[in-house]
Amino acid sequence: MIEFSPCSQKWIWNVIAIRNPRCGSTSLWEHCGDFNLIKKYEKIFDDVLIKNKTYNGIFRCNHAKSQEVFNILGSRVREYLSFVSIRNPWDRIVSMYHGIHKIDLITLEKVKKIYNIQDQQLDNFENFCLLLKKFFDDGNKHFMFIQNQVEWIEGDFKPNYILIFENLQEDFKEMIDSHNIKHISNQLLHTNESAHRKNYHYYYNNKTKKIVEKIFEKDIDTFKYTY
Repeated sequence: MIEFSPCSQKWIWNVIAIRNPRCGSTSLWEHCGDFNLIKKYEKIFDDVLIKNKTYNGIFRCNHAKSQEVFNILGSRVREYLSFVSIRNPWDRIVSMYHGIHKIDLITLEKVKKIYNIQDQQLDNFENFCLLLKKFFDDGNKHFMFIQNQVEWIEGDFKPNYILIFENLQEDFKEMIDSHNIKHISNQLLHTNESAHRKNYHYYYNNKTKKIVEKIFEKDIDTFKYTY
């Protein structure tokens, strides 16, 4: 767990759980429920961000980044305990690959139409990585699958804590306990888990490993992740 800045109060009723996709964010989102201000005011986020091209495909507006949270809720967000989770980029892309195969057919067809994705570009992991490379090379900054995780912590408002996915339960418990929060359990339930997947190293060859390394160079440099 990385602490950016101390929380202004020791005990706070509401929290701000910033939802970085495929990093245990669904578990955090569902666990905190309406105590999470982003969920509490989700309709406002939808109304403000719905026209943003980043959110017109597979990802919902509740995946708003820190700066967007600040713009919508205002400077008082600094009064609340805020956090986001991050994940090894190579592992995260494998999770994204499995995740896109879990969504319903109607949503999948919508995503394919919006981004002009062909079936064969999703039929195996290497083709999926090549698809990400194409979007990256074309400069499509709105395709969330190629957005670096640092984008969720940049701007005028930075979360108090960065929770490490690889140590998510322990980091979450330490954060909750250190602020003596009693109304949110310190025990997370893992939801939206990719089923039947192997260790992320299994999926890569030298070419796909380098694709992820290039796209997520900023994350790798910032968070010191290694393959």
